[in-house]
Amino acid sequence: MTISKVCSVNGTALDLQVSNLTMYTPAAAQNTKVKGKIGQLDVKIGTGVLVRFQLLEHNTTHPLEVDSLYFSLVPGEVHPDHGEEWVKTTLTGFNKYKLNAVTDITHAEKNSSVVFKSTRSARTSFTPTDLMALTDEQKKLAVALEFKKVSHWDVEFQVGSSSSFGHNFSFGGASSLLYPCPQLGAPASKRVCSHYAGRASHCSCC
Repeated sequence: MTISKVCSVNGTALDLQVSNLTMYTPAAAQNTKVKGKIGQLDVKIGTGVLVRFQLLEHNTTHPLEVDSLYFSLVPGEVHPDHGEEWVKTTLTGFNKYKLNAVTDITHAEKNSSVVFKSTRSARTSFTPTDLMALTDEQKKLAVALEFKKVSHWDVEFQVGSSSSFGHNFSFGGASSLLYPCPQLGAPASKRVCSHYAGRASHCSCC
């Protein structure tokens, strides 16, 4: 999956290529898609996949390294009807990360990686549609990360238990969890968001 023109750096438009490095088994392939301003990855329960996120110059196969970028994940809730379901994501190579002060995500360091695991069980989805306008409940399920000097980064997604259902992971760039934008209520013509100027992820409120 390639998401076109996710950002522009020094006048160069960039695409985000999302590709699996290991066997990928979706429960519903059509649920792996771009949904508004957010990417969504469907993973069948009982499986996992290592995914590479690669920044490329627009309409080329040329990687482009950026000085810094923000990346956000919303692993989502586990479903109480799916047995002993658990959901986790594993990341390496980032500069820093942030969880909400009140969170439903646990985290544990493992070698050079950090494993984030969702602990909320719910039948009602709190899936976001805009990472720059996360609700208080969505912030409890979000992880925000900052990367330095990268053109790609890898994320391992896993869902435990077994059933024919799938689990949807949401991902995107900057989010209100890491750098809340004070301009959300301002008219579009008046918005100035210095946090994201020249960054490899745009401020969707600006």
